[in-house]
Amino acid sequence: MPIQIRVLTWNIAEGNGDRSGPENSSLPGLAERVREFCPDILLLNEVLNFNVPGIKQAEELARRLFIPHTADSNHTPLSLRGAMKSVSIVSRYPLVNAIVHPVRVAGTNTSYCILEASTTILGRRHRLYSLRFDAWNQTNKLAGIAQIATMASTARSTEAVVLGGDFNTEASEQAMIDFANSSLTTNASDNPVTSEFVSVDGNKLVDAIFFRGPYKNQYFRAARDWAGSPNLSDHPYVAVDLVEEGNGLAAAFGARLKLKHWPTGAALHSHQINYGHEHGSSQQQVTGFASRDDNDFWVIENAASLSATGTVINNGAEIRLRHEATGMWLQADYSFFAPVSSNTEVSAASIVGPNSVWVLELEKHSGPLSLGDRLRLRHKATGHYLYAIPGANGGTNTAHQQEICAAISRDSNTEWAMFEFHNPSGGLIQPSGWLTRILNLLVKLLKR
Repeated sequence: MPIQIRVLTWNIAEGNGDRSGPENSSLPGLAERVREFCPDILLLNEVLNFNVPGIKQAEELARRLFIPHTADSNHTPLSLRGAMKSVSIVSRYPLVNAIVHPVRVAGTNTSYCILEASTTILGRRHRLYSLRFDAWNQTNKLAGIAQIATMASTARSTEAVVLGGDFNTEASEQAMIDFANSSLTTNASDNPVTSEFVSVDGNKLVDAIFFRGPYKNQYFRAARDWAGSPNLSDHPYVAVDLVEEGNGLAAAFGARLKLKHWPTGAALHSHQINYGHEHGSSQQQVTGFASRDDNDFWVIENAASLSATGTVINNGAEIRLRHEATGMWLQADYSFFAPVSSNTEVSAASIVGPNSVWVLELEKHSGPLSLGDRLRLRHKATGHYLYAIPGANGGTNTAHQQEICAAISRDSNTEWAMFEFHNPSGGLIQPSGWLTRILNLLVKLLKR
């Protein structure tokens, strides 16, 4: 059951990275930088919650990023500024059981803490931890590192663990080497398949992500790569793709899959509610769902071959997407208008025909459709692309979710990614060229 979970941790420096501008001044820039990575889970620290004017920085970032679930800690009062300093968790997967664990030294709470919350992904409980430890007091810092090591190591063997934040200690230091061993976790910077360090002081990091579970670190990036004013933070962000490979990374026809819209992170979604807006089709709504659930599953089928189930899906394939829960087919129709943008409406319909055929365009332009691949879906009949405009919420006309439509534009709002799929049983079939031609010829004969 291959799945990709993108985790990003960032010390956001109180939302004002250079301390010279107005409070919260770097929040718009922080949100835009994070948006480019479309994370599923954000582990934030040095976050402020203001009493006046009342802004909570993690919630504001979540709002700007269209991420629905937030947990906060409020662990350090800043009385002169009317604010509480926090570590936070922002997630597309629902969060439960949020607990604040103060870092304790000799039985006394310090002004630092670990925030814990849980979520369930693919039926497995995941324990999530966001943290920041004391840069100025070695005793307090080591106490925090020991405390999170104990918490991670005592999680059940059936549970996954993902933790991250500002350890204020480099990975090469003995305290962090001991932590990796005693916590039973892996540093995401250790031997990833792909690794990128961008302007990070000779690859020295005090920020880190650790994990445990059925994953490997497919991609790792640590970067301080923004420009302009205000300076977003005095820390780099750290991002990792945690991948559970299952039976491989390539998808086959007949697979159940989930797609997310890259600019918003919303999952392509449908449900048993029909459009009711003027100039609409009255067919089943197709929306972008900010969270995650089983209504995000679609079955990908070959629009050109009846015998394709189990064969690898390649760039340029003509496909149909069947909504698993309702059996309806993803379609676009020039005759109807989307409820918010008035672009071409996208709906889910029971009829299989020309309006349900889409052409797969991979960003890499060749090869098979694989986990994490960026892609576009071009509607064959109209040439329009599956499209979403960030913030386009149609109220009851989209069940208070993101509008999904089709548009002639081919810009960033047409970018999607496959983040989960489950291939049909029986393994992948990769027919040779002559066998493929015979199968396609048989399909054409049957259609006559």
